[in-house]
Amino acid sequence: MVLKPIATLIGIVLALTAVPVFGIVSVLGDSWQGITPTFIDEAVAVIGEIARRKTPGIFHVASSNMTTPFEFGNYLLLKARGVSGVIAPGSMEKFMETKGRTPRPRLGGLSTEKTQVVLGVRFRAWQEAVDEFVRQIKEAA
Repeated sequence: MVLKPIATLIGIVLALTAVPVFGIVSVLGDSWQGITPTFIDEAVAVIGEIARRKTPGIFHVASSNMTTPFEFGNYLLLKARGVSGVIAPGSMEKFMETKGRTPRPRLGGLSTEKTQVVLGVRFRAWQEAVDEFVRQIKEAA
């Protein structure tokens, strides 16, 4: 049935838009919100595996561990540019000072256990993914 793989792909795309993707880092330096970033290389591999197997379902693709936008941004800048202490920690109170903002969940992120078991993949820790991302960028330069 053609609809099952399409529904699976749509589910992955929706899941990917719900978490930070490398290249898009919160400028607020949120130190209060838990996230699980998605490494695009891993997302592509999972989409390929789902298509190859024609496996229906919803599969989360994200780092194997949780971080905050503050921690993620600082680590990325340190590894990519050798810069530290540039991003200041934020707070929910400061975030909500701007009119019209919706409160964010404190502990976000995605559980990837099902994806790892069903598809036989292993997701990297976000630090490993950042290290690989930076290596690829430097190699391409």
